[in-house]
Amino acid sequence: TSAALPAPSASGTVKAVTPATLGAVLAGVVAGDILELGDGAYSGFTVTKDGAAQALIWLRAKNPLLAVVTGDVRLDGRAFWAIEGLRINGMVKFNNAHDLAVLRNSIQTPGSGVVAYDTSAGGTAVYNIAVMDNVIQGPTTPFSNATVGANGANLGEGVELTGAGHVIAYNRVKGFRDCISTLEDRSAKNQVSIDIYNNDLEVGADDAIEADFTMGNTRILRNRIRNSFVGISGQPTLGGPAYSVRNVMFNI
Repeated sequence: TSAALPAPSASGTVKAVTPATLGAVLAGVVAGDILELGDGAYSGFTVTKDGAAQALIWLRAKNPLLAVVTGDVRLDGRAFWAIEGLRINGMVKFNNAHDLAVLRNSIQTPGSGVVAYDTSAGGTAVYNIAVMDNVIQGPTTPFSNATVGANGANLGEGVELTGAGHVIAYNRVKGFRDCISTLEDRSAKNQVSIDIYNNDLEVGADDAIEADFTMGNTRILRNRIRNSFVGISGQPTLGGPAYSVRNVMFNI
């Protein structure tokens, strides 16, 4: 079964945040804190502390999509965080991170949307990532003869993750080279037990779902795919089982 979706700590302290206080609040955050961003314009930011297994640090908009972040949100090397309800003009990136959730955000990006690479020596640093219920809009990549294919004039990855135990579900992703993608070649690390389901994908100029170099127990279920070059790619699949079940594809 898919991993259970995390929830804020029942005993967590709710801390009000404004654009002027975000840096100070992040510097003093502790496991279990619930950071509520008030309406307003925020700069991109980097988090430097970790939550705990039963006490995630939960960063959310007080009013969904009215806390607007311009710039990247970086959680490299972090663990046990959730980012919820923000409007982000940039990228959410978390190399070498685990046990993170990116939930119910609106992401408009000039490049890629939600990204995690594993650069650790052992290649097992990225795992248990939930990317759910987001709207992710890419660069202005139209669906045309000039943009489609591996060598087309296309740009960006909507959701691009390596690692194990991920759930990518209920997202609306449009206008990327690949809407949802695992990593390839030497960048592919421990890509097992990955669920990609119930996503609404449009204009994947190369692939709507690129599940290349997956290594076992990958499930691609009930996605709706439109106006894309390749609907679902799995070349190569390095280990099974790999399921693609009840996906709907139109104008591929």
